[in-house]
Amino acid sequence: MASQERLPRETSIDLVRGADVLLMLFVNEMAGVRGTPAFLLHKGHDVDGMTITDVVFPAFLFVTGLAIPFALGGRLRRGDTGGVWRHILTRTIALLAMGVLMVNAERPGAGGVISPDLWNVLMSVGVVLVWLAPPRDGPGRGQPWLRIAGAVLLVALLFLYRSRDATGLIQIRPQWWGILGLIGWSYLVAASAYVLGRDRPAVLLGLVALLFDVERINSRMSRVQLYPGQVLTLIDPTARVAVLTGPGRPPAGRLSWELRDRSNIPEVQIALQGQAAATDAFHGPVIGDPRFAAFVPTPRYGWVVSASWTAGLPACEWPTRAARFNPSASMNLKIESRR
Repeated sequence: MASQERLPRETSIDLVRGADVLLMLFVNEMAGVRGTPAFLLHKGHDVDGMTITDVVFPAFLFVTGLAIPFALGGRLRRGDTGGVWRHILTRTIALLAMGVLMVNAERPGAGGVISPDLWNVLMSVGVVLVWLAPPRDGPGRGQPWLRIAGAVLLVALLFLYRSRDATGLIQIRPQWWGILGLIGWSYLVAASAYVLGRDRPAVLLGLVALLFDVERINSRMSRVQLYPGQVLTLIDPTARVAVLTGPGRPPAGRLSWELRDRSNIPEVQIALQGQAAATDAFHGPVIGDPRFAAFVPTPRYGWVVSASWTAGLPACEWPTRAARFNPSASMNLKIESRR
């Protein structure tokens, strides 16, 4: 039946994923070898730099994101939205569970009924039995008792585990969720964003904007040297303020949903369509003060960068400051007056 048809696998994604896993195994082994070259080791968190080893995990997350439209798109087009959400949640739970088990295996304590090494081996066996996906025509299909046995084993191991720094009947703790757990959280967020946004880039970019560490961006932008009275604003593709910095302006994260909305400003709409615009009759939505404002698009990303100055700025200085704000857009700057 058509509903049972599956899209062919994307070979390029499989090749990149396989190469990344191979590199992952290689650098993990090299980390324990004396004299390993520095370019095969992680850089310290306080070092301004990165190595090929530092690229492995971000590359895997990137490939995971690439695969989501191929893995879920067909089912969504067939209208199986409920099945897609079940798939996302079950896969996320599986990754979180495996991540927590594996990260706790690295921090065993003394006094357990079984040795930490045996616990680790049994835990790996239980994970394989529960989450292994045999081929459709393989011998493991249609034998749910394997999964049940694995689940029983994992539950027993929860009680048998002894931690070096936790107490109680069950001493398993999430800690930092482990690599697989981080992949699980990332998959949940990315897959949920795709299901909600589908094939609408502007909506997807807006959802991505909600994930930004806005406070950190604000702290960096607050160190930008501004003209007296100048305000910088970063507007996402849905015409909402993502970052706001300037004298007397609160961080964007503290603004109400209504104050972050810039969709009613004509110059913002012009900039979202790809053309720079400016006005000498702009009133800041936060304070309401009259200002000269320039709005410049970023075509590659669909965002808008805005700079505004106090209305007392002499008109002769507008082109100069607009050019300094974005020289590449200064020749195309469209000045509009709404007074």
